[in-house]
Amino acid sequence: MNKKHVVYLLSGSNIGDRASFLWFAIYRISQHIGTITRVSAIYETEPWGVKNQPPYFNQAIQIKTHLSPSELLIALKNIEKDAGRLPDTHMQPRVLDIDILLYDDLQLQSDHLKIPHPQLINRNFAIFPLAEIAPDLVHPSLQETISLLAQKTGDSLTVKKAY
Repeated sequence: MNKKHVVYLLSGSNIGDRASFLWFAIYRISQHIGTITRVSAIYETEPWGVKNQPPYFNQAIQIKTHLSPSELLIALKNIEKDAGRLPDTHMQPRVLDIDILLYDDLQLQSDHLKIPHPQLINRNFAIFPLAEIAPDLVHPSLQETISLLAQKTGDSLTVKKAY
């Protein structure tokens, strides 16, 4: 039997019924990717990067999966597509975005996938929900806990619990 990997994801939506898209992601992840073991509250966040767009809902999700990182990425992209995400919407409004934040203690740098997510520690909308569900988790390359990294982030964007 293949090893189950502990993976942390971040889902986000800023078009339409944002909460419903996050719940769609949770449902589809549980059906097609693995077991969901923890879910953060839903946080409303200002858009990062391109400002002239609606605020996001974001949520951290801990899962256990047999999928490899590349298989997981493909499966997540399929869920985004099934939710109605259009191609080439990076940094633009979108119905659903699901990022891989951490995958076990893996450190991976490829053209298509970087783990840990390279911007995790620079974005409140990612580190705050993750700190809620995994405060004592140690970042594999920085060797500091997620809660400590959340306190040290230089991001000034507002993040507040919505649900």
